[in-house]
Amino acid sequence: MKNLILITFTFLSSFIIMGQDMYVDIETTNPSPGIGEKFKISYILKVKLTNGSASFSSGGIRVAKPNFTENFTVLQEGTERTSFGFGNMGGDMKVSKYSFILKANKKGALKIPPLTFLVNGEKIESGIFTVNIGKGSRKIQTADPNLFARIELNKRNVYKGEAIAVTYKVYTRYNGFAIEDYEMPMTNGLWKEEIKSGANGWKQTVQTVNGMRYNVITLKKEIITPQKSGDIKIEPISIEARVGRSFFNQGQAKSVRSNSPTIKVKPLPKPTPANFSNQVGSNYKVVVNYSTNKLKTNDPLDIKIEISGRGNINQLANPSLDLPQDFEAFDPEVKDRTKVGTSGISGKKTFNYLVIPRHRGTFELPPFEFTYFDVKAKKYKTITKEGTKIFVEQGENQGNVTSGGTTTAVNKNNVEILNTGIRHIKEKTTLYTKKDALYGKTIYWIGIFAPVLLVLGYYLFLVFIKNNKTDEHHYRKKNANKLANSRLKTATQFLEKNKTTEFYEELYKAIFNYISHKFNIPISKLTKESIQSELENHSITSEVSKSLIDVITECEMARFAPTTQTGAQQTLEKTTDIINKIERNVKK
Repeated sequence: MKNLILITFTFLSSFIIMGQDMYVDIETTNPSPGIGEKFKISYILKVKLTNGSASFSSGGIRVAKPNFTENFTVLQEGTERTSFGFGNMGGDMKVSKYSFILKANKKGALKIPPLTFLVNGEKIESGIFTVNIGKGSRKIQTADPNLFARIELNKRNVYKGEAIAVTYKVYTRYNGFAIEDYEMPMTNGLWKEEIKSGANGWKQTVQTVNGMRYNVITLKKEIITPQKSGDIKIEPISIEARVGRSFFNQGQAKSVRSNSPTIKVKPLPKPTPANFSNQVGSNYKVVVNYSTNKLKTNDPLDIKIEISGRGNINQLANPSLDLPQDFEAFDPEVKDRTKVGTSGISGKKTFNYLVIPRHRGTFELPPFEFTYFDVKAKKYKTITKEGTKIFVEQGENQGNVTSGGTTTAVNKNNVEILNTGIRHIKEKTTLYTKKDALYGKTIYWIGIFAPVLLVLGYYLFLVFIKNNKTDEHHYRKKNANKLANSRLKTATQFLEKNKTTEFYEELYKAIFNYISHKFNIPISKLTKESIQSELENHSITSEVSKSLIDVITECEMARFAPTTQTGAQQTLEKTTDIINKIERNVKK
């Protein structure tokens, strides 16, 4: 049996794997040695396994060594003994290993040319390897060459408001690697939108860096938009991991911090157009539609504005309408259809305005203008959509007030009857008997009391309308808690799905809508200061008031920095408690 094993091992040792499935991996003991320090670099010939198998061919392996020039002194070199071993979890097979022990003679980033394995006449070449040579102190501790993290940006020179794609990655060469915890950076001055990875997360890939092959784990991808100009430094990722884990071994704990890249943010050119929308991007388009151009006073007119493009469209504010003073406009209904991807943010926002003309006339609605900064052309661009004429007729029972339009109202009381003179006396007269008289009949009494009933009904109608307007605040106030609970329920659903960004946005809306309904304050006028002042006016304790402001601040900060699900749950419970306290102290 022992002889059979020996024969089999000898047979396998005399064979190598066919070259077309091969590649060269590189290992080093120190990627950043000092001048005069010794370090080892190894070139490993490996084969990619197809469906867990490989084919063999007899022959030898030769090595074409790199030219180290005067930058390095070769202290020792040679082929290391390598068995036909497989990597962890069915990884690629090691075939041959050639190593050098070197000493660096110069400072700087020194490149080592490729090493080539010659297999049956076929060349398998390594990559170029760069060694960063320091000052030469043996006390310098270098980074682990087998594990590092990196924050990667698709661009670093941008304008204020221009989107940047950011990827947070971990590179590892360790077997049995597992991330136990990590902390994402918190950087001020950035608007962040996370790119969704799907249910299974981001796919793990293999990447060659400086001639060395790494397994690459993507932690997160997002789009960041600078909110200020100047240099913005992104803080590093901190990662706690274990390497060499197996069924019988907990492995070794490792801590690693990523790089900390700096973004150079240029201010937008001066002068800034007066109607600038604060949109920065490219390929913007605008569509404006009017539901009609002929209507009556107090009839609704729908104005739909659709703005699409590639840029910070999620931050697009409601466009302002330049309407005649005779038109009453309400806050628009906003529909947001945007997509966040590795190429940036794109999509469209639709604004539906309800506008009601209060007076009759012919009105000129001016052209709609939308100005944005085009990052490709590096200049401001204005899109202009033609205005339109709106013809407003007099509605029923609406009086005869006319606006400054071109249509002139006609007052019936001012109509004169011309050329009547003395009218002719009728020559024929018809006589009726007493029994044909209307007096005492049903129609007679209807004629007598109908005007009274109509006046009374009209009076009651006016009182009803007045009471409705008076009670509108009472209705909104009464239902404030109900509406808040509805939004909190939606926020809870987002939290259960681990959608923390959507959770905080819904929580923010719940608070502002509740305060608006409870105290009859338009949302547009709500600020932290006005909310705190209003709560104090209703004798709400400073502790409750401060807690609410803290929650609002946390919701705002959550847009710029991630948070844990535990923290989000505590914020939800805190918000519910605050609303309940306000409800108990403010009478309905």
